[in-house]
Amino acid sequence: MPFELGLDTGARFYGSRRLQTKRSLILEATQFANQQVISDLAGQDPSYHRNSPVEAIQVVRDWLQGASERKTVPGPARITARFAAFSKVIPELATTSGLNRNKLSFIDYVLMVEEWLKSPAA
Repeated sequence: MPFELGLDTGARFYGSRRLQTKRSLILEATQFANQQVISDLAGQDPSYHRNSPVEAIQVVRDWLQGASERKTVPGPARITARFAAFSKVIPELATTSGLNRNKLSFIDYVLMVEEWLKSPAA
């Protein structure tokens, strides 16, 4: 993460005008974990999820509410319920796609999310 965060921060300070308006959410499992690998976040305050999907959803949702121009970001309870519904069908979606649900690549996961969102069950 430190490398990617450094690139993102550098892009905001030295990139094009579009990149200079970027906003970032730094999300960690536990408080002060970042200090083990990066000593200076230059005024950035990480948010913490304590390895809880529900807390991660709350933090990311709240950040999106403030950072995006959308006025319709659903509440955390709705997002959590939809995440739970999707999580239940992951094994079936993986099997249908010929994938091992325990070894999904990020792209495979994203494609399954997209497929599920298009389904009537979503």
